[in-house]
Amino acid sequence: MTSCDPAPRDIWLAYVEFADHEGVGKVRPVVILDASGKASVITAKVTTSANYGLSDFVEISDWESCGLRRPSWVQVEPLVEVRRDKLLRDEPLGQLSLSTYELVCAALGSVNQHPLPEPDKPLPGAMRRGEEGSRVRLGHA
Repeated sequence: MTSCDPAPRDIWLAYVEFADHEGVGKVRPVVILDASGKASVITAKVTTSANYGLSDFVEISDWESCGLRRPSWVQVEPLVEVRRDKLLRDEPLGQLSLSTYELVCAALGSVNQHPLPEPDKPLPGAMRRGEEGSRVRLGHA
């Protein structure tokens, strides 16, 4: 369990289940997009796989100052709902810069046709939430 509350833009280590293998997953960094839920948060996975030019990936150009060990990208599709007790450590690894977060929001808007709010505001109520660890799409319920 964490000792501080996750917030949008934070990068946390989390246990994330694989979408196609129930009960199987891995520890990976995630970016918090919506932390308004009591039991879970909405996240985007962070990956070190180079995905140049793909619209579902946003490069984290300042990855070192974000607390990451290697060049990384935010994968904006699919989003993943993670239970708060699956966030590891007592605090985030770091935080996305505002400019990178804005690029993530723009990419989410083009993928999901529904932009994310400002970093300090929760997602709109129209966001559909699935089972914990499930894929989540923004849009009208």
